Amino acid sequence: MLNKFSVVSPIKGKRICLDEVKDDLFRSSVMGPTVAIDAQDCMLYAPEDAVMSVVFDTAHAYGLKFKNGVEMLVHIGINTVELNGEGFEAFVKQGDSVKKGTLLAKFDKELIASKGIDPTVMVVITNAAQFENVVVKDADLIDLHTAVFEVIEGEVKEKKGNKKMNKNEQLAKDILTCVGGYENINKVTHCSTRLRFNLKDETIVKEAELKKLNVLKVIQAGGQYQVVIGPEVSNVFKYIGFNDNGTSGSETKEKVSPVNKVFDIISGSFSPLIPVFCGAGLIKALCAVLTMLNILQTTDSTYLILSAAGNSVFYFLPILLGVSIAKKLNLNPYVAAAIGAALMEPNFTGLASAEGAVTFAGIPVMVSDYSSSVLPIFGAVIMLYVVENLLKKYLPADVHIIFVPFLSLLIVVPLTILIFGPFGIYLGNALAAFISFIMGKSAILTGAIVAGIWLFVVVLGLHWAIIPIMINNMALNGSDPLMGVLQGASWVVCGIAIGTFLKTKDTRLKEVAISGFIPAFLSGISEPILYGILFRYKRTLVISVISMAVCGALGGMIGVAATQLAGGIFTIFTYIPIINYIIVILVAIILPAVLIMIFGLGEEGE
Repeated sequence: MLNKFSVVSPIKGKRICLDEVKDDLFRSSVMGPTVAIDAQDCMLYAPEDAVMSVVFDTAHAYGLKFKNGVEMLVHIGINTVELNGEGFEAFVKQGDSVKKGTLLAKFDKELIASKGIDPTVMVVITNAAQFENVVVKDADLIDLHTAVFEVIEGEVKEKKGNKKMNKNEQLAKDILTCVGGYENINKVTHCSTRLRFNLKDETIVKEAELKKLNVLKVIQAGGQYQVVIGPEVSNVFKYIGFNDNGTSGSETKEKVSPVNKVFDIISGSFSPLIPVFCGAGLIKALCAVLTMLNILQTTDSTYLILSAAGNSVFYFLPILLGVSIAKKLNLNPYVAAAIGAALMEPNFTGLASAEGAVTFAGIPVMVSDYSSSVLPIFGAVIMLYVVENLLKKYLPADVHIIFVPFLSLLIVVPLTILIFGPFGIYLGNALAAFISFIMGKSAILTGAIVAGIWLFVVVLGLHWAIIPIMINNMALNGSDPLMGVLQGASWVVCGIAIGTFLKTKDTRLKEVAISGFIPAFLSGISEPILYGILFRYKRTLVISVISMAVCGALGGMIGVAATQLAGGIFTIFTYIPIINYIIVILVAIILPAVLIMIFGLGEEGE
């Protein structure tokens, strides 16, 4: 039999439609059934006898747990954490037991609004999944006795309560708890192995508890709190509950160093594209194998169609990257895509073969091939960031939908063609020439040094500054020597896994070795071995650094270059010369495995 009861409002005011709430997290009711209220007297009261489960130091958010089991979050305003308590006064503290009608807090609505912050009060039932249903009641004018939720419990509640979460759902819930919950998250994205959190306050993270979860490693790097999970990361991420670009819609303007900001933008822009880079790389590898075996010829229509699938990502990179950068910067991604497309539009590219000077409003234009380019679209979208925000600031809101895109394209496309495009091309050519120069001076020494430190570069997230250079080299020259000498590092990880599996008598460690070997061998994903073995056993870390340096030097000496970014066994045919790359692979696997068999794993340590 079903049991129903009502939950009344903690504040007086007028109900606001959720569609009008300027916050993705609350508008989408990710945290639970939600009511938005335009407060009348700015006084917050306990709607029932409760325990204060959460009271933020900034006094802008309160969690209450009622005797009937309902858990409520009251969040005063959007982004009000930025005020650091200004305009708020709390009369309770976390852990207090309060009676119905107890004054919990008061706030200055006008002061909040004067700071350009939305003062809308959000009331959320955060544990609705424990009940059969929680219904939001229809009520426009809300008093302290107005029922805003109807909670239904009964036989189904017991079934739901006993329903076990799968391991990924439970892990996601535990990670959220450890990082401070939704309230403490600005943004969360993921790459192939890591959850990447941009947090409002890293000091409240329960790091010791987080490390005890079924995760490989916890890292603070590049302005992010990174939780390394391994290949299952995408299955955990879907239970985190954020929107497609990972934003909560309630980001704080935290102080971030310029260097961390740059790395955050680069990593946040390239991370979503890595899977499609790898997919396209495997298509290119398949084409190479089919032609090598004479199954297809490069003139066959089947080959050309497959080749189009493999080349499309790289050829139209300015469009894809424009979308990704725009999402990272919270801009209109379709305007950014249109800017990238303008650089490749046939009428524009046809100007390269036009007779006479090419000008725009009398200004000379350098027409270049922007396909596969990286740097020009970065400059264009950064300019779009400035232009779009200025337009939104000074134009009336009623005309934003038409005039912001119109003026953005009108301003940014010509500036890109006149300034950012040529500058990006020149800079890209200079970087490519620099890589060629240092490799030409001493490919052996360059390969040894870069490959020897690459493991630590990846762990610190610094590799995101180098990946655009590699892509640029591939676009300009068809291949990249730097990626060629570095790919041996991925195969060293396979050797570490084999050596560990053969040497150790620990069943659990054997499982870590074999489970980490599979993604490393198939697709070049090294984090499971990195954090499951290398950073646990110091001797294996030393062996891996030595082996990576040797393979880097070898790759530089015999000349290995990559034509795409993906790694693993299926992409061997995309590295040139193939036989030289196979030699590097064999050394990379055999050397660390033999060294571990001789010297062992060493003592386990932090």
